[in-house]
Amino acid sequence: MTLHLEARIAERGFDLSLDVAEGETLAILGPNGAGKSTLLSILAGLLRPDTGRAELDGTSLFDLSYGHWLPPHRRGISLLAQEPLLFPHLSALENVAFGPRSAGRLRAEARVSARQWLSAVEAAELWDSRPAQLSGGQAQRVAIARALAPEPRLLLLDEPLAALDVAVAPTLRRMLRTVLAGRTAILVTHEVLDALTLADRVVVLGDGVIVEQGATAEVLQRPRHPFTAGLAGLNLLTGVRTATGLRMADGAVVTGSGTGAIGVPAAAAARPAAMSVQLEKIAGPNVFPVTVQDLEPRGDSVRVRSASMVADVSPGRAAALGLTPGLPVWFTVPETEVTVYPR
Repeated sequence: MTLHLEARIAERGFDLSLDVAEGETLAILGPNGAGKSTLLSILAGLLRPDTGRAELDGTSLFDLSYGHWLPPHRRGISLLAQEPLLFPHLSALENVAFGPRSAGRLRAEARVSARQWLSAVEAAELWDSRPAQLSGGQAQRVAIARALAPEPRLLLLDEPLAALDVAVAPTLRRMLRTVLAGRTAILVTHEVLDALTLADRVVVLGDGVIVEQGATAEVLQRPRHPFTAGLAGLNLLTGVRTATGLRMADGAVVTGSGTGAIGVPAAAAARPAAMSVQLEKIAGPNVFPVTVQDLEPRGDSVRVRSASMVADVSPGRAAALGLTPGLPVWFTVPETEVTVYPR
């Protein structure tokens, strides 16, 4: 492993052990307060945990059992924040050259490197521009080049596309995919498309601990935590595996195909678009009594939210049913739309 981290902060309930392989891009997901920013701050050397140790490419970043703490500028780690945070008095070229210059490279050599990185992020023509002259997307390109110019052993990205216009983000996402290829990186994001496009593996944090992890597609297609299911746009039903599906804690029976031994904890995922809404209970499997909590317009559909699951119906269907918050209804889903897997 390129990176191994163990860190604990009692006051925050943060207790994490994490490995990242060489050349791997790891996405960190989780709700607000889960510990994502805490993780990046510890790795960058901006926050000292109570106990723990970390090693990167054979170099000890810290080992608090011995009182060892490597300062941020000696770690070989670059941190890219949501905001570009470019030096306002420097051109794009000088902003990018700052890292190599700080590492002791000659001015001319640092500028050559800076031009190469500006080209890599498709911003070569911006070399003489000051930050005030740049759009949000252009400034973030320059910030990415500045983070990469010192050739860090580990790149930390804290929601790098969150502050960008939705029209700009896809282009930046494509560029990031190119520059991150083969590079060891940790990406914090709330955007499922970022994880799917950029990450090899996903770790989901909850209250300072890992609640699930695995290959990106596997985690997002078969979530085991409510936050991940919501991010992936799936209903998550949990219980114990049965011969035909699973039995939930309240006794409700879920029928569907899948894997896992009978009697073990299991989860089932179902798309909101596969759920239908009825005013009366109908015969058949996977019929759940719920109360409408909220209605949310979503383009050509209406999302019907209950406390435990959501369904997407057409506006005409919502109007015909007279759906309003507080109305008791029945959600149903065909067993062919339910995937059951071990939890």
